[in-house]
Amino acid sequence: EPIFTSGGVTFRQASPLYTYSHAKYLIVDRHTTAIMSMNFNVDAMNVERNYGVIDKDPEDVSDLMQIFEMDWAAAGNEAPKPADLACTRLVVSPNNSKMRLIELVNSAKSTLELEVLYLSETNVRNAVGDAKMRGVDVRVILEDPTDSSVQYLTGLGIPVKFPPTSIYLHSKLIIADGVAFVGSENMSQTSLTKNREVGVFVTEPAAQQVIKTAFESDWTASHTQ
Repeated sequence: EPIFTSGGVTFRQASPLYTYSHAKYLIVDRHTTAIMSMNFNVDAMNVERNYGVIDKDPEDVSDLMQIFEMDWAAAGNEAPKPADLACTRLVVSPNNSKMRLIELVNSAKSTLELEVLYLSETNVRNAVGDAKMRGVDVRVILEDPTDSSVQYLTGLGIPVKFPPTSIYLHSKLIIADGVAFVGSENMSQTSLTKNREVGVFVTEPAAQQVIKTAFESDWTASHTQ
């Protein structure tokens, strides 16, 4: 806060509308957005695995501006104008994250990969299990071998790996038949339904390939229990 004040930056503390204001995004010149899983700290850039996308799609930028303006108003105890997210590829908590992520998992016909901090939300976890049972090739990387979902996943024959100790897996990545979700949402009930979170579906082939290549590299570097 002192840095903001001394630099003449206008800022507001997040409103109590949400359990946590956990989104990680930037909007530059109302033209370009960065939507990420990483916090703005040293560890996020150096010792954590995170994913982010640069998004210049005018509709995405406009939708994200609506979210920011709504939350800015709420933070100033002003009447917020609800954001219209009916036609967007943004994945936003508490508005639509749980529904859209389950829909993404359910859409997988060939492959499904997750690289997530944890997988505690029961409906998302069960959707991953259902994908395996309908013949989808499912792979999961989790941060913690004691994660409550490990026994469920491995019991269905889903391979689960964990990153090397030098890397803290902070990512929230789902790839279903190439379509990737990147954002701030953890796979928990609070994150998907009570927090302010922002993510996006990546549908452009070149960007998809970068994300897929990173996942494959992490899969190779990770280990089983």
